[in-house]
Amino acid sequence: NTAALTPADAMASVGRDVSAKDSPAERDRELHHGFQKQRPLSWRIVEAPRDLEGLAGDWRELLQDEASPFQTFSWIRAWYRNYADGADASFAFVVSAGGETVAIFPCYRMGKQIRLAGDGVCDYQDLIVSRETPDSVVEDSLRLLVAWVKRQRRGCHLFFEKLYSRGRLFPMVQRMRSGQEGLFL
Repeated sequence: NTAALTPADAMASVGRDVSAKDSPAERDRELHHGFQKQRPLSWRIVEAPRDLEGLAGDWRELLQDEASPFQTFSWIRAWYRNYADGADASFAFVVSAGGETVAIFPCYRMGKQIRLAGDGVCDYQDLIVSRETPDSVVEDSLRLLVAWVKRQRRGCHLFFEKLYSRGRLFPMVQRMRSGQEGLFL
């Protein structure tokens, strides 16, 4: 599955109005390392563990030096192979900008919950993203995941636990939760 969805579409789909905070001028303040915020984000689903190997290079390139060992490609690949048997579906939600991977959410579905891979046995859960990626891109990536769950996995909700408090995902989830956006428990 691959689809292009602008951040504005994703935000609208989760009931959030595009505000001045989301204006090009605001986003331009966050530009660095060649990010062009005008490029629409797109997403694709990579089946795990079957097609996960194709993400190895991007995964390792994105992973931050201070990332938890539970976020490494080798660890998550081993988790999918050894622990995901009971999952209804295992996949990675991959977000790209201009053909370049900018974020990877390693996930699985258990019943009606979309969860981060490894959460049952690992601590310090987070998405896979470069430290150079602007917060606005990380937040837009999360909004794409929320929109995808609402559109493609009706009746499901995101359930993130054991998030790394210093990670990139934790503050985004807290902000969305406080604004009653998304589907987090």
